[in-house]
Amino acid sequence: MSQASNCADRLAQRRLPTPSLALVDAQSVKLAPRLGQQRGLDAHKRVNGRKRQVLCDTGGRIWRVVVRAANGHDSRGAQPLLPDRS
Repeated sequence: MSQASNCADRLAQRRLPTPSLALVDAQSVKLAPRLGQQRGLDAHKRVNGRKRQVLCDTGGRIWRVVVRAANGHDSRGAQPLLPDRS
């Protein structure tokens, strides 16, 4: 879903077009051994592959997604998901 459709869906449910609360979650995904691009070892979960981080609102609408190597820390990977406050 695009951001415009998320806003329209929220308006249809009589809510503000943009959320005041958002959630960030990460999931590590195994890759086939022959794929070598952007992969890493998530030692905590014992997964060699990629990690996807998702920003969603309380209704489950996905606003942004970042996919990267699984060996990065979750807090640094979540920064691109958040709006720039400068």
